Amino acid sequence: MILNKDININKYRVLADYKVKVKKSPFMSVLQLAKEELGELTAEILYEKLMKPLSVKACENLLIRLVSMGYFEKGFNGIIEGDENEWLAENKNDFYQLTPFGFQSIDTKEFYDTRNGLLEIWIAEDNAFTTKIVKIVELRYDEDKEQETQYITNELLSLIKKTQVIKLKNDAFTIDKIESQVKFFSSNKEVLTVVFEESNYMIQLANFSQYIEEEKQKAIASILKSEFRSNYLQQEHIVLTDFKNNNLSLVGDHKIERPVFKETFFNAITIPNVTVSPKNRKEAKSWFQAKLKQGINKYFVSDEEFRKYENEIANEFQLFKKELSNTISRQQLLELIGEEDFYKKAKLETIDYLNY
Repeated sequence: MILNKDININKYRVLADYKVKVKKSPFMSVLQLAKEELGELTAEILYEKLMKPLSVKACENLLIRLVSMGYFEKGFNGIIEGDENEWLAENKNDFYQLTPFGFQSIDTKEFYDTRNGLLEIWIAEDNAFTTKIVKIVELRYDEDKEQETQYITNELLSLIKKTQVIKLKNDAFTIDKIESQVKFFSSNKEVLTVVFEESNYMIQLANFSQYIEEEKQKAIASILKSEFRSNYLQQEHIVLTDFKNNNLSLVGDHKIERPVFKETFFNAITIPNVTVSPKNRKEAKSWFQAKLKQGINKYFVSDEEFRKYENEIANEFQLFKKELSNTISRQQLLELIGEEDFYKKAKLETIDYLNY
């Protein structure tokens, strides 16, 4: 099963400070050492345990760089006394503490390199399936220099979060800063696709992709419940429907014009092999008799053979099989068949001719 929906996308070109996930980084060993030191490092500890023969000053500069990248924050030993600037000048040998982003990087084994440059950013309208940013492209230069700039929008401002990782198909980013002048160059629609497998589904929109664990049958049940409401029996996976003489099948494909999944409307789909049932005993009886008449395709040579046929049809009605089994005789069915169904009557009357 595949669900599709059009999503509005705003596309911008911006000059930004950002971070991109890199495959390997020597800085990971510094973060790991900090974790082993209960989340805190000094330049001296870094020098003694990891960075020899570099100087302590070089270790200090490295930690300052990691502060600027969001992995550490500067801490101070003791209580600031007197003039703060004087105290800080006299207490330079202080520690660096891992930030939540630093701990996250250790846990996920992911390191993000700091960059500055031109980005193309695709922002999706609010929806229940994707992040706001669904595509980021690093650009070497601005292809459309004649495009006028505008002041940064609130939509873009809300996305500047240094520690929030934006995971896309082939890359992962954080947006640290966006310059105040941006270019808005288009607004159009892209297709949001939700593809269901037996035990999960995959969400796709532009460069956003994510797997969610959920049984396909549960998702189908949710869609059917939204469509048929009280006429869908979730435990039995059955849709209650009206008897129609021109459609006697109890299992069939159902087209749903506006399926709802996760409180979201999607384009029309067809759900195959949906089990249906009459709403009440009266309709079940009419439906049952119609199927009995429709299904006569052989000559019955005994009443036992007809009874077997009748019960096979009754067992197709999951909610009414007990009420329908052994409820109509061959003779009663003959009376329900009109004169125009000559061949069907003849098949039911075969045993009478044999016993004559």
